[in-house]
Amino acid sequence: MGCISTPVGMLPIEKIPKEFLDFLTETGVDINVYYEYSHGNCVTILGDDADAVRDGTGLVPWVPYPTYYYKLANQEKLSQDSNCFSMDAASALAVAILDPQPGEHVLDLCCAPGMKLSLIGRLVGLEGSVTGVDISKSRLSVCRSIVKAKKVGRCRLFCADGTLFDIPPLLVLDRESRGSHSHREKPFYQSTAFNRFPVKLSEEWYDKVLVDAQCTHDGSIKHIQKADEKTWSVLKDQLSLDALEKLYRLQLALLKNGFAKCRVGGYVVYSTCSFSRKQNEDIVELFLKEHEEKAKLVDIECKLFDTPQPFVRVDPRIHGAGFLFVAKIFKKCN
Repeated sequence: MGCISTPVGMLPIEKIPKEFLDFLTETGVDINVYYEYSHGNCVTILGDDADAVRDGTGLVPWVPYPTYYYKLANQEKLSQDSNCFSMDAASALAVAILDPQPGEHVLDLCCAPGMKLSLIGRLVGLEGSVTGVDISKSRLSVCRSIVKAKKVGRCRLFCADGTLFDIPPLLVLDRESRGSHSHREKPFYQSTAFNRFPVKLSEEWYDKVLVDAQCTHDGSIKHIQKADEKTWSVLKDQLSLDALEKLYRLQLALLKNGFAKCRVGGYVVYSTCSFSRKQNEDIVELFLKEHEEKAKLVDIECKLFDTPQPFVRVDPRIHGAGFLFVAKIFKKCN
């Protein structure tokens, strides 16, 4: 991580919209975080070709998967390599905390643009599957391209409201079995790996669910540093009191549906890239209060901290990555 004086494209402080400054003040964030700190471009690598793509700036020590800083000049090369997943180190950590295992069926309720989804799909392998949901067809189109480029085996994408989605995993049977299924709605995309054997819809929900919820994105340092006039205009609208209250309700509804679509004994990971406690701890605590008999908050073991933590916060100033909040919830009973 290196210090910078004025990030390219970042507005001078005196031109930052008042709505954003007020939001940061309420959140307890110093505006200078966007001016004083930068973090490197990172790539998470599967397979044995790490040395071929990293540029020597070092391994990110707190991500369990091999994750390296890389030079921007290498981006095109990395994007063409199906084993390389270019994303912020904090995003890779969210996947690591979810901990998808071979053979598991995973739901990503807010899946676009698709890099975390694709990494999950590769980690569960051909014995498992990943299902992605997003409400935007244009973002799902990008997601589909990434899924194909990263050679994800069994993947379905649905253009749907994540608060209402209710389609279970699609199971692949042996050749002798008789498959039968009909989606209540046609997938936006379904990989051809599902076509080689009989299939049926599972009678159980997903082993693990990622709820990387829509948020105000104020913790995405690069996003704010590069914000143009249109981005600031959208952000100003998102920070009105009415819009924020609507956002809090959406985040809670996404978490509730993600938990409902997780099987007993499974895990839900809730994450955002907002500094705001109201979008993070408050949402999780309200959910737990309403589901205290069914849900248990899991202490997360992470190399960022000496002891397991109920909530993980990746801090740009300390950890050299974009901000990320993560909580992990265990579903203990019906």
